[in-house]
Amino acid sequence: MSTTRRALVLAAAASFLCATGPARLVAQQPVFLYSVTPVGSPGGPRAFVTVGLGYGERLFDGLGPERLEQRLSAQLALGSRFTLVAAGGFASQDPSVTARASGAVELLANLVPGGSRAFAALGFGGMLDYGGSAVALGRLAGGLHSPQWELAGNVRLEHSFASARARDGLDVVTSVGVSRRLGPPLRVGLEAVGEDLEGLFDPNEAEGGAKLMLGPTVVIAPASHWQLFLGVGPVVRLSQSMVAGTASEAPRDLITRSGYVIRTSVGYQW
Repeated sequence: MSTTRRALVLAAAASFLCATGPARLVAQQPVFLYSVTPVGSPGGPRAFVTVGLGYGERLFDGLGPERLEQRLSAQLALGSRFTLVAAGGFASQDPSVTARASGAVELLANLVPGGSRAFAALGFGGMLDYGGSAVALGRLAGGLHSPQWELAGNVRLEHSFASARARDGLDVVTSVGVSRRLGPPLRVGLEAVGEDLEGLFDPNEAEGGAKLMLGPTVVIAPASHWQLFLGVGPVVRLSQSMVAGTASEAPRDLITRSGYVIRTSVGYQW
């Protein structure tokens, strides 16, 4: 075998090992598309950035705009107690939105000492939504983690300052996810996102009833520090409110049939 051919074989073997061998990540965290888990725990990443695309039809606000959305998000540990979370999106194909771009900033405070198998965080912030309205945000995040399993949930509170008449005074978006490591580079999980779940009990819920998305999430770590995310799921209406729907200032008409969402992203942590 010639020297050149031997070098090519060695290079190919090294590339294969980097792609399929154990990715020496300090932690495969975050591992969810819809639930925020704070960074900065001992042995974990100090920062995490993702770039992604989402596409869906008949969605609700907690999942994003109709059709295509381009999204950029970042988390940065501020010491051992705080995490700064920022996200921005661009909706180029939804004709019903007032603003093509949206953005949000939150500050999370870790409530559990580092090194624990449980985590909890309380956060607050603000957002400019696709309706062009300012929104105050609050978040409670919590979960458990182990070398093989990860469980996380978020309760996100949103108060819009828009003047639309038929809107809830306080919107609640709930998300929960469970993920299991199948091998060094691969995790599989299940995630759910619910909005207006009070519509299961209140026939006069202001935004048309309860909605839910439930579907699998796959996370692949092909190389150190890198992660690939892919999630899909149906979007279903769990209840139908007697209220006709939101006022004309709502970002889009309420969904009346089942829909779907597909989301993929590339993440880098350090």
